[in-house]
Amino acid sequence: MVNIIKNIALHHSGGSVSDKYFSTAYMSVTDIDTYHHLKWNFKSSLNFYAGYNVIYDPKSRLFFQMRAIGEETAAQYGHNFDTFSLCIIGNFNLRPFGSPRMPVDQMTFDIENDIAAYLQDLIDGNKRQLIVSSGTKLDFSYQRVYAHRFFKDTDCYGTFLTNTWARELASRKKVAIIRESLLALYKLLDNLKRKPSLGSADDRECDGFVE
Repeated sequence: MVNIIKNIALHHSGGSVSDKYFSTAYMSVTDIDTYHHLKWNFKSSLNFYAGYNVIYDPKSRLFFQMRAIGEETAAQYGHNFDTFSLCIIGNFNLRPFGSPRMPVDQMTFDIENDIAAYLQDLIDGNKRQLIVSSGTKLDFSYQRVYAHRFFKDTDCYGTFLTNTWARELASRKKVAIIRESLLALYKLLDNLKRKPSLGSADDRECDGFVE
């Protein structure tokens, strides 16, 4: 039986159990892996315990695969077999005070750009060659990129971010890539149009010196 993975769910590491406005920007991938080890002791085929397929650490701007795509995750209740889960380290809940209203941990241009490029590569044929479980088929779509809270009543991936934030990031990146490709094509056609004809054998042209 083929396991088809259609959904992409984004998460944040969020706050603490007692304080949803607690900053977790300091956390590492190892911290999350250790916490999930103690919480579930649910080891992946890649020898990690974190419940997500991939964790992104904004401090290093690196992505770490923790579970093969297609194996069971521990990320979104009811959708741990049909969904790819990506966690961003940090707490992106909207602070309950202060002006202007900001998230607990900063959402930067670099984070957004990294996430957009990653989602684009994932949807466009797993270009980063993530490990996929045997018997698994990927059927990702820009229309099926969700916040964790789409599947459950939760703040995750942070109340500062809109429900369509991740989807819009991925779609915007796709449009940018298409625009860049078209621009390159226009430049190529323009250069070809400007290139002088080689002419015929009867043509004459200055050789750059006096004969």
